[in-house]
Amino acid sequence: MLAANYIKTAFRNLWKFKLYSLINISGLSIGMACCVLIMAWVGNELSFDRFHQNADRIYRILIDANLGSNIQAPVTNGPTGPAVKELYPEVEDFVRITGSESTPVKFEDRQFQEEDVTFADASIFSVFDFPLIQGNVETALIAANSVVLSEATAEKYFPNTDPMNNLITVNGVDYTVTGILKDFPSNSHLSFTMIRSIETLKDLNPQMMEEWMSFSMGTYLLLAENADPAALEAKFPELVNEHLGPILTAIGGSITFLIQPLNRIHLYSNMSIDVDNNGDIAQVYLFSVIALFVLLMACVNFINLSTARSAFRAKEVGIRKTLGGTRKQLTGQFLSESIILSLIAVLGTILILVLTFNKFHIVVGHDMELGFWTSAGVIPVILGLAVISGLLAGIYPAVYLSKFKPSVILGGNLRSGSSNSRLRQVLVVFQFVIPITLLVGTVTITNQLNYLNNKPLGFNKENILYITDVEKPGVPPIHVLKEEMKNVAGVIGVATSSRVPTSSVQKSVFMPEGFAEDEAQTMDFMGIDADYIPLMNIKIAEGRNFSEALVTDTSESVIINATAARNFGWSDPIGKKFYFNPHLTGEEEEPYTMNVVGVVEDFHIYSLREKIEPLFISNDPDGIDVISLKIAESDITGTLKRLGDLWSEMVPTMPFNYLFLDASINDQYQSEAGLKRLTRYFSVFAIFIGCLGLFGLSAFTAANRTKEIGIRKVLGATVPGIVGLLSKEFTLLIILSSVIAYPIAWTIINKWLDTFAFQVGFSWIMASAVSLITLVLALLTVSFQSIKAALSNPVDSLHYE
Repeated sequence: MLAANYIKTAFRNLWKFKLYSLINISGLSIGMACCVLIMAWVGNELSFDRFHQNADRIYRILIDANLGSNIQAPVTNGPTGPAVKELYPEVEDFVRITGSESTPVKFEDRQFQEEDVTFADASIFSVFDFPLIQGNVETALIAANSVVLSEATAEKYFPNTDPMNNLITVNGVDYTVTGILKDFPSNSHLSFTMIRSIETLKDLNPQMMEEWMSFSMGTYLLLAENADPAALEAKFPELVNEHLGPILTAIGGSITFLIQPLNRIHLYSNMSIDVDNNGDIAQVYLFSVIALFVLLMACVNFINLSTARSAFRAKEVGIRKTLGGTRKQLTGQFLSESIILSLIAVLGTILILVLTFNKFHIVVGHDMELGFWTSAGVIPVILGLAVISGLLAGIYPAVYLSKFKPSVILGGNLRSGSSNSRLRQVLVVFQFVIPITLLVGTVTITNQLNYLNNKPLGFNKENILYITDVEKPGVPPIHVLKEEMKNVAGVIGVATSSRVPTSSVQKSVFMPEGFAEDEAQTMDFMGIDADYIPLMNIKIAEGRNFSEALVTDTSESVIINATAARNFGWSDPIGKKFYFNPHLTGEEEEPYTMNVVGVVEDFHIYSLREKIEPLFISNDPDGIDVISLKIAESDITGTLKRLGDLWSEMVPTMPFNYLFLDASINDQYQSEAGLKRLTRYFSVFAIFIGCLGLFGLSAFTAANRTKEIGIRKVLGATVPGIVGLLSKEFTLLIILSSVIAYPIAWTIINKWLDTFAFQVGFSWIMASAVSLITLVLALLTVSFQSIKAALSNPVDSLHYE
C-alpha cells in the first residue's frame, strides 16, 4: 500500500513540475544513450581476437633489433617457426603469415585487383578459430598452389556456383580453390580475402623461407597448456646467437626475439610496423571515463534541481513525519521517484539508440562487431543502467529531503534551497569542466589533423597517382610502360621507384665512411630513377641528381637526405663513401663502395608520427616496381581514361589499378579522424546536458526571486541590469570551470600529441575561444529565463503584498 502511494505521489510530482521532469528525463536519456554507445565501442575494442578458443595460449613473435637505430616489429624470418616448434616443447604449434598485399587475380575472362591477399601455413586453422564453410581445415592449405577464399570473395568470383576445385590465377600463378572461409569478424586483427598455401612460397621464393636475416613475415605460436611464456622467451637468445650471431657481430648489431599475447595485440601495440586496425588502450580508458562522466552530468541535473526545489517538497515531508513517517520511509520514497524518472528516461534512451546505433560505426570510423549490443539482451542492461542512474541521481536529494525537521518546516523557517547553494555551484562547475575539456580536445585534434593533412612534406603530392607491383609475370618491363605513359595526353611526367611515401617500412644496415665495421648504421632506403626527384619536386640541397647519361650511377652513386649527412657528421658529404661487404650476409659478391653524389632536403616517407631518419637513395633498377605519374589538373578524368585504355592494351591480364598519393597520405590518419568524431559528438552531448541543467536552475532561480525582481523594477532597475544580476553567478561558475578544465585538457592532449614526431602543440588561444563559446551558450540558456523574469510586470509579483 505504501509503495503504491509512493508511485502515485511520484507521478503527481512529475506532472506538477513538467518542465523540471522534462529536463531530467531528457538529460538522463541522452546520458544513458551516450553511455551505452561508448560501452558498445569499448566492448568491441576489448573483444578483439578473444573469440578464438585458445586465445590465451596464442602469442606473436616480435623482434627488438638494434641495428644502428632501434626497430621493434612483429616480423620474423621463415625458419623461426619450424625451429622453435622442434626445439622447445612449450610450443604446441606455429603458423607463419606474410603481410597483406594487393595483387591481380584472374578467373576465366574476368580480372580483379584483390586486396588483403596473403600466404600462410596450413596450421592457421589449428592455431586460430577461422572456420571453413567448405573444405577440410586439415588439408586445405597442405599442397602447393592451393588457395582458400573468404566467403565474400568466393561470391564475387563464383556467384551462384560452387567455387571448390576451380582454378584462379593470382599474380600470374595458378591456384586451386580448396576451401571457403567464413568472413573474418571485424574484431579480428587478422583479415584476408585470400590465403595461399605457404608451400607455394617455398617454390616461388625459397631464399625468403630459408634466410635467417630476411624478416618479412609474422609468426604466431600456440603454447601448450600451462606453458610459461617468460621461460620460453628466455630461451630465444641462444637461438638468435646460433643462427644470427656471426652476422650481428660483424655489423655491430643485436636482435632479440620477444613474444606478445594475442589479446594484447590490438590495444597495446605501438610499433611503426603493424596491422592497420590497431587501437589504443589509452583511448579505451579515456572514453570509459567520458561515458561515466556524461552519465554523471545527467545525474547532477537531477541533484541540482531536486535540492533547489527542496522548499516545494518540505511541507509534504513535514506532514508525513508528523503523521509517523520515518526517515527511512521518506528516503525510500524519494529514491523510488528518482528510479521511476530514470526508468521513464529509458524510453528516450531506446529512441536515441534506434536512431543512432546502426550509424555509430561512421562516427568511430570503422565497422564494429556489436553482437550483444544489437540483440534483445541489451534491454536488461539499459534497465539496469537506469536503476543505477536513478540511485546515483536520487541518493543525495533523498537523504537531504528526508532529514528536514517538522518543527522547522511547519514553522515557516525553512530557507528555500539556500542551504545547499554551495553544493549546486560545485556540481555546475563539475558539469561544465567535462564539455570544456572535451571541446578543447576536439579543437586540438582537429588542428592536428589539419596540420597533418596540410604540412609541407618535402615533395609534391598533388595530382600524383601511382601504380604498385608492376614487376609481375605478363607485364611489360617497367621502363617500357614508363615510356608509353609519357606520351599519353594529360600526363606531365612519369618516374619509377621501389616505394612511395606512405608505403611500409624499408630499412637496412649500411656502413658509411668514418664508421668502424661494428658501427653499422640503420637507414631507410629506396630505389628511384633519374626522373623521380624532379617529378616529386624534391629539393636538392647539395650535389646533383642521378643522370641517365652516366651508366655508373646505377652501381656506384648514392643520394642521401640531409638528416643522414647531419647524423653522420658529414659537413661536406659529396664524395663520401658507403662500404659493402656481401660476404657478411653469405653472398658471394666482392666488396664494393658507392659514392655520395647528392644530398636532398629532408622529406617524409612515413606519416608524421615518425621522425625523419637517415635515407639511402640508389639508382639501382633492381626492386623498382612502382610507377608514379603527375597528371594535369585540367582533365583528370580524361587522362585516367586514356591511361586505362593504354594499360588494357599493354597489360590485358591485369586491371588498371591506381592510387592518388594525397589520398593515401590522408588515409594514414583514419584513427585520428575517428577520435575527432568521437570527442566532437560526445562534447556536444555533454554541452547539451549541461545547458539543460542550467536552463532548469535559471528557471528555478528566476521563479524563486520573483518578489526581489519586482521590487528592483519598482525601484528603477533596468532589464539589462536584472539579466546581469541573474546571470552573474552562472558566468563566474563557467569561468571557474574553464580554469579547472584547462590543466586537465592540457595534460591529456599533450600525452596524445606526444605520439606524433611533428605536432601543432596545445593552443591556449583556442582553449580560451572554447571557453568563450561555452560561456555564450550558457548565457543564452540562462538569459531566456532571466529576460522573461526581467520583462515581467512587477504588479504581478507584488500585488499580494
